[in-house]
Amino acid sequence: MVEAPAAAAALTGIRVLDLTTNYAAYAGRLLADLGHGTAFERIMDAHSGYGARVERPGDLPGALMRAAERVRGGQQAVVNVLCRG
Repeated sequence: MVEAPAAAAALTGIRVLDLTTNYAAYAGRLLADLGHGTAFERIMDAHSGYGARVERPGDLPGALMRAAERVRGGQQAVVNVLCRG
């Protein structure tokens, strides 16, 4: 669950970059029915952090670079990567 690390980081000042792979299934086995609409990146709105949503593979490097820059600047970050297939 992303909320607990985000809250702990906000309270302690620890820098956090969370890369969330938004899978509903793994190895053909249904893990959860989250759908691709779950906006994990929005958790950062409540924790003064940076959130990014990545839907295309080509957008991932830039999103990771922006998130890492924010973490180096003292914020926490969540990159929500939507995986299809």
